[in-house]
Amino acid sequence: MSKEKKKILFLVAHRLGRSPGQRFRFEQYLDYLGQNGFECHISNLIDERDDADFYAKGKYLAKFRIFIKSFWRRLQDLRRLKEYHAVFLYREAFMLGNIFFEKAIHRRHVPMILDFDDSIWLHDVSIGNKNLGWLKDPLKTEKIIRLCDLVIVCNQYLADYALRYNPNVH
Repeated sequence: MSKEKKKILFLVAHRLGRSPGQRFRFEQYLDYLGQNGFECHISNLIDERDDADFYAKGKYLAKFRIFIKSFWRRLQDLRRLKEYHAVFLYREAFMLGNIFFEKAIHRRHVPMILDFDDSIWLHDVSIGNKNLGWLKDPLKTEKIIRLCDLVIVCNQYLADYALRYNPNVH
């Protein structure tokens, strides 16, 4: 008699193998999770085709197209949330300063795990996106932390920050 695998939806920015942070924080464990009763589904926002445009200076029309495509993808993720036992967020669900998607996941009572490996609450913006920095909300990270059932960090500095908003930090 085989036991049904628990399904985890990973909401991430980049495709597998693209981001060093993603590789270090969760990608290296996907095979292990699969061998131990978990079925992992990755939903990334930025595909290989969009990568160069997203981080380039200017290219606002291309970035707007990426934004629309990403928003649509996250809406699709919300529609299929009932299929999952948990949602894993690497840093955030969506690239803008709001927490619309995190709130929607929370309202559906799907356990949410946040993993972050950097001071993402600071108002740092990539060189190619300096003109779009106004879209970033430095308070977004603390808002997400409050909504999550579990927060995973990689050092004491990040843990101290996260513990201000959620007691379940590891």
